[in-house]
Amino acid sequence: MDAMEVDAPATKKVEQSLNVLALTSETRNMHGLRHQDYQRYRQFCTSKVQHLRKVTSHTQSAPRRKFEKKEVTAESASSEKHLQILLFMAERNWAYSMELRQEVRDEPRKRSHLVKRLKRAVQTAQQLQNVCNVCGDARTMFDVKAYTAQMTGYLLFEQQKWEAAWDQMAVARTIYVQLSKSGTAQQATMCQSAVDDIDPNIRYCAYNLKVAGAQNTSVDALVQGRDQKAQLGLPSLADKVKSTLVHVSSEADVEGVSLAWGGKSIPVRNPAVTEILADADAQWPALRFISTAIRDIEELEDELEMHETTLKKVNEAVSIAKAAVKEDEIAVAKVKSSKSDQNTANLQLVLAFALFQRLAVVLARNQVSMEILKAKIGTQSPTMSRKKQSRPQDVLDMCDRSSQYVEELKALPILEVDLGLQTFLVAVGHLLKAQKTLYLARTFASTTQRAESLVLCDRALEHVAHARMQAEAASRLETSRDLAVNTLKQDIAATDSSVRAAKVQEQARWFLEQAKSVDAVATGVAEMGLEEVPRPSELPLASRLDTYVASFDEKNPNLVALPPTLQPAPYKPLFFDMAYHGIDFPDRNVERRIASQERKPRAESGQVEAGSKSGGGLLGVFGGLWGGKK
Repeated sequence: MDAMEVDAPATKKVEQSLNVLALTSETRNMHGLRHQDYQRYRQFCTSKVQHLRKVTSHTQSAPRRKFEKKEVTAESASSEKHLQILLFMAERNWAYSMELRQEVRDEPRKRSHLVKRLKRAVQTAQQLQNVCNVCGDARTMFDVKAYTAQMTGYLLFEQQKWEAAWDQMAVARTIYVQLSKSGTAQQATMCQSAVDDIDPNIRYCAYNLKVAGAQNTSVDALVQGRDQKAQLGLPSLADKVKSTLVHVSSEADVEGVSLAWGGKSIPVRNPAVTEILADADAQWPALRFISTAIRDIEELEDELEMHETTLKKVNEAVSIAKAAVKEDEIAVAKVKSSKSDQNTANLQLVLAFALFQRLAVVLARNQVSMEILKAKIGTQSPTMSRKKQSRPQDVLDMCDRSSQYVEELKALPILEVDLGLQTFLVAVGHLLKAQKTLYLARTFASTTQRAESLVLCDRALEHVAHARMQAEAASRLETSRDLAVNTLKQDIAATDSSVRAAKVQEQARWFLEQAKSVDAVATGVAEMGLEEVPRPSELPLASRLDTYVASFDEKNPNLVALPPTLQPAPYKPLFFDMAYHGIDFPDRNVERRIASQERKPRAESGQVEAGSKSGGGLLGVFGGLWGGKK
């Protein structure tokens, strides 16, 4: 049989399943290898083999001092535990060889013992592969094939046979890459972690073989180049892995499907999610928040039933996406690879896409439900029992639930950095608030509360303005090109027209209610004037005491003006006179300064003026009153 092909015989027993990679990764991390304690792991493998032999009644005996070896064959392997015996025997020899490898530097003679233990590990792994070819399922066969190739590569690596080691490592890597594209998220993470362990060995083999540009070339290119050189048949092996896995499970797609959303291409491993979302998109082509067509209740109920069916499918896709994200979290907590972050981000994007589709269907469903409720509220009989009546509060509750869905979608961590989608959702939120406020305004209008209705119309116009601004901003962003921005703009324009029409109607009703008769209108026009002069009756009583008051309002007597009117009054005249006499103005020394003489001090000028005034007699005393001061 060719070493590169896996051929099962015609007569096959009941297929056994053995997840080799997951089992070895878990046991290695739990029993010593997290701290590179190979001795502890080897002891665990020894006790594990003894326990499995006892459980499966496959013990080895030594009667009369002669050891009788009992091998595990395809005929005796009736359960998974028989396959685990061979697996942990190979793991025990591998752990022993790695333990000896840590001691080779001190004792070089142990290298031969190391190689011998690796040979035993390879022989046990090949025996496990032969058994799985007969009684194992498809995934188990390829998983064991990759494990055997990796063990063989380790042996050839220690023997410094770089070219043969590279071949075996390339086979193991190719199988793990193909297996990572199918199965659960945990299996994909395990396979990618195994690929990360193999890549350094391939680079080291290429380095020892002096391959040009090996350090700067990707490992994928090195494997492909090696395949073309040695004719290893890796593409045919990959095709066989793919065809076998698809044959075994029709739900597993090795290559996966991509979804275009938000300017990104999202790979989807589970095709069930893609099929569900494609069916939902076919039944519900576009998101519309406003329905301008006038339809009867029967047509609306048929459309509502279609939306309910679509919503069930989308909820199923959301459940599958959430389960995948949770499974990925558990897998990453156990084993983390170089692509764990990217795989987690892709799964979260798929979940966000499914949630966005659910939001769109819910908004469309709620819109139809609100139209049905509005039609029932307008046509229902007042004699109907309260339990069967449709209430305006039900419409408001639907609006609140829709807004809550928008806020939940905005709060997703993966979408917080998506500016285009965030802007689009903000516009949707303002549009929903505008619709809710418009319905409230119409409800107040039906109860003749004109002022409240007009205020709510103004508030709805503010929300419409914010929604239009955010929609324009979203249309300019590249990440929102896959979103229904144009449809959203049409809905905003329709809402704007509805709000403005409602406001004009309320203003007209208010004016008609104010002008109850022609005489009232004529009286109001006659009393109009250009000057706003208060009427005598509007003046406070204290300002019209000489006027007889025929009628007196006890509730609002209007006795005095509060606050009182301001009146001009002189402000501290004595203070300003003192300041005038205390300031030394330069008028006294103008003539001296013109003559280039020094300025006379104030004391001397004051004495002279005082002396001149003292000799002025009676007229000198009162001379200052008529401008005697210079």
